Amino acid sequence: MNVDIYYSGKRSSTKFLVVPAGTSVSDMIFPHDPDLQHHDVNGLKLFKCDVPADVIGGTPDDVASQIQAKGYAVCSSVAGSEKTKN
Repeated sequence: MNVDIYYSGKRSSTKFLVVPAGTSVSDMIFPHDPDLQHHDVNGLKLFKCDVPADVIGGTPDDVASQIQAKGYAVCSSVAGSEKTKN
């Protein structure tokens, strides 16, 4: 599964929002989710586009199950994030 990865440009959040590749996050509605705060989705910026889910911290199966259940996944680490976000 390939995904697009976003981060919040409004606050120094360490969370990443992961969606299926090609998904428009501007049209998404985020219900109350204990893993995702309001400030986490303000001003989302594309971090990586159309990449394999295995670049995400955790397991690709966890990401896939979150996406299947909610339409998105929340992750706290992404390979290469420390280099790109600085």
